[in-house]
Formats: sequence, structure tokens, C-alpha cells
Amino acid sequence: MAGLLKKKMLKHQIAMLKSTAPATALVSGFGGGKTECMIMKVLQQLFAYVNPTIAVAEPTIDLVKKILYPRFTEIFDSAGITYKLNKSEGVITVHGIGTIIFLSLDNSERIIGFQSAFFHVDEIDTLEADKAELVWNKCLGRNRQKLVLRYPELEKIKDKESRFPLYNTISAYSTP
Repeated sequence: MAGLLKKKMLKHQIAMLKSTAPATALVSGFGGGKTECMIMKVLQQLFAYVNPTIAVAEPTIDLVKKILYPRFTEIFDSAGITYKLNKSEGVITVHGIGTIIFLSLDNSERIIGFQSAFFHVDEIDTLEADKAELVWNKCLGRNRQKLVLRYPELEKIKDKESRFPLYNTISAYSTP
């Protein structure tokens, strides 16, 4: 899979992948690679931990079906990774690796009933401000899953005094 994911990335995409903040926003223009970077971040987290549940949301279920399902299945198929896509439940399960839950932001009342380790929201800026805030808070509330590193021996020794930021915003100007 490393070969498949070995691709040229923009500086702001690399910064996003390196971010250790619990909440990172990637702000970029049309064609700036925000969605692709989000997908790479989900994959990074999926394989870094033991059995994580990762939630990914788009503004509509139509965008989940047109963008996310095809991209994730393409990556897993190309890498020879066995997975099960349950479209009626909106879940991809990668046996022995983890689970990705896909959600629509159409109905924020449906952001309930599960715990996740990470929650990624694409195109949250397309929502009304009050709805975006409600969605954001519900997403943060889902992140309660405790994680164990898949390869703890690879974790770098961290200075006890070092702290990571709670929020990180990466801005970029880009044109297609």
C-alpha cells in the first residue's frame, strides 16, 4: 500500500498529515486537494492504531456515494486489501485493521450511537454557521474511543513538557 500512497503532495497537505492536534482544519481553494488529503489522513490513522473506528462525513449522502465510497474502494482494491463495504449501513470494515463509518451532515440528529477515535468532516463550510457548529460539537462528542498504537516501538520518545495544540489551521492558496 505504501507504493500506492506514495504520491506527490502539496506542502499544505503534508502539514495536514503531520499535524498531531486533535482538530486540524485544512483551508484551501477549489482544487487544493482537501478531500484527497482527508482520505490520506483517514488511511494514516486507520493503519497506525489497533482497530480504530474513524467517522467521515460529507454534507450529503450523495457526496459520500460519489466521492468517498469509490475512492476508498479504489485504494483498497489497488493495494490488495480485503474489506467489506456495507452501503446500507455506510461502513467499510477492513478485517483486522479497523472500521470507517460514513455519514451525511443532512441530518445531524443521526450523529449518535457510536464512538470513534477520529472524526473527519469535509465541506463543513457549506453548512449554515449554526448548523456547522452543532455538527462540529456532535462530532467532537463521538471521539471517545481509546486507542493503542499498532507499532508502539515506532513511537518517538516525547518530551514530557511538550504539548500539542488543541486546534491547528493550515491555510493554503492553490489553483487547479
